[in-house]
Amino acid sequence: MNEDLDELLVACSDDMCHLQEPIIASYNMQSVIRKFADNKISLERLLPSMGALHGDQVSLVRGQAVRDALVHKKWTQMFDLVCDVVRSAKIQCLLIKTLEYPWAVLSDIDVLPLNQFEELRALRILEERGFALFQCRLLCHPLKIMALRDDEPAVDFYPSPMWIRKKVCDTELIFCRRKMSAVYKVFVPSSEDSLYLVGSHAYNHLKFTLAEILHGLSVISKSFDWEYVFNLARNYGTLDSIYLYLRLLNAYSEKFRLCSPIDEDIVRAYEVFRVCKRIQSWIDKSHQFVRLPLRIPGTIGCLYSSLYHCRTMSGRVSIPDLLRDFLSHYLMLTDRLLETT
Repeated sequence: MNEDLDELLVACSDDMCHLQEPIIASYNMQSVIRKFADNKISLERLLPSMGALHGDQVSLVRGQAVRDALVHKKWTQMFDLVCDVVRSAKIQCLLIKTLEYPWAVLSDIDVLPLNQFEELRALRILEERGFALFQCRLLCHPLKIMALRDDEPAVDFYPSPMWIRKKVCDTELIFCRRKMSAVYKVFVPSSEDSLYLVGSHAYNHLKFTLAEILHGLSVISKSFDWEYVFNLARNYGTLDSIYLYLRLLNAYSEKFRLCSPIDEDIVRAYEVFRVCKRIQSWIDKSHQFVRLPLRIPGTIGCLYSSLYHCRTMSGRVSIPDLLRDFLSHYLMLTDRLLETT
């Protein structure tokens, strides 16, 4: 039944899917709603299929679609506000981890300032506009600040590309390759950096959603610099996260689309590394690798990843930062265990 729900989700969400859309009325709507929510896909995608539903099914889907639409509206308004602040004050920053899939349900806006001076300028303006500023949770960098106002989406500031304290890149490198968003007239990461940041972040959360899969596929083009992404992942100890992301994008494309944008030679470049071989072994033993969302085992996403990443970063960061980096992996595992209790 879970696989059937996956096919329903993909058929309704991915315009390039080759599957015929299943008969929606035959599914349990509560399960469908959970499946869409777990994959960060707005239930507004089901509104064109409302004619096939009946009775309580209609009210359940319509109610959740309205709530998703409200979340999207609030997110868009906050995104416009942040863009306005960035443009008017000429703040040097990038808006990161914005998924390039129009039906993704996003809960916050992520900002990567060039340095702490630019971050403090932005925070001061937001504070003047009624935002309250909060330092984030255990282990986080002191300048990992969340700006909140009423029940609006949060604005998260990252002092550098790091997930909790797992460092995945240097700010200057992301800025060197930035591009101007044609729609919002603010700077965003390059396509390669966008795939890299979203992929490594999802891996850190031990879960890949359909929204993140569709984002990855949307940013890949014929001119995509695969060598750059590989070198970036190798230099920062994130080969495992990007390898798993690429394997997932490839397997998803082969199952649900007519072709994959990822060449086998690209994947093989990762598989000479031990940490990727462990992931490969897990994939080969898995009977249903493309699950939505794909949940990453703790042995892979925490144990192997923490040892590999910290070994790569050893000597490049201070001992206290290395310890925080190591512990960050297990904080995410603790979060997931608490979700299931």
